[in-house]
Amino acid sequence: MRVWLHEHMGDESGWSIWSFDYLGFSTWASTRDEVISKAPEKLTDHLGWLKRHRSDIESGSLERMEIVEEVAGDEPLFSEDLAPATHEEISSCIELLGFSRSDLFHTVEDLSDSVLNWELPGRDLPEWAWWRTIRLILKHIAFVELGYYLPVITQPMITPEYLSDAGWCRQLSLSRRETIRCLENLKSAEDLVRLSRAEEEWTLRKVLRRLVWHEIVHWKSIKRIIREYHQSFSSDRQSDKQ
Repeated sequence: MRVWLHEHMGDESGWSIWSFDYLGFSTWASTRDEVISKAPEKLTDHLGWLKRHRSDIESGSLERMEIVEEVAGDEPLFSEDLAPATHEEISSCIELLGFSRSDLFHTVEDLSDSVLNWELPGRDLPEWAWWRTIRLILKHIAFVELGYYLPVITQPMITPEYLSDAGWCRQLSLSRRETIRCLENLKSAEDLVRLSRAEEEWTLRKVLRRLVWHEIVHWKSIKRIIREYHQSFSSDRQSDKQ
């Protein structure tokens, strides 16, 4: 199991761990030791998610961990991020985004407005994070792809402002359609590094892993909110009966 470590600074201090062998896999913890200790179990969970969509996925050995590189800072690059993305990696990203979007829609398509608009009490988010309900998380997923990830590697045809008046389902559909269009077009581009160094550092390979990770991590958050919602209101009903 080869892993890459990132020490976060500032408001989101902590450690995340990534694997370039499994696109989109990442997990986070408050300390270096903690994130290393939880990585094998989290990667096993990730492989289980992949197997539900593709029968040819193999688990591999998680008995030994090799830390390939450690970086620190706000949105730094790993050395692996600087390599040109391959057509296979772009296609893999598109495929995995199909898996994550299928799971996301299956989870939210039948939710009532009361669930979509419920804010989980005590949820640990930075003050500036406005995506505090499921409805807003869905909007956030759509807006981040168009307004944050895509612009650092290409020029999308539509912007988040174009989605502002649409409902969450249309926001997600339009954003993902544009994301896939941009990724497919990049297969014929000469520059498959797409290095961008401003306040943050980005490349195409970094965007590919972050696109898949971003939807998966918010899908998991949404499932947690749904569980907490049903537990909370089930407890309320039990209290009323007593």
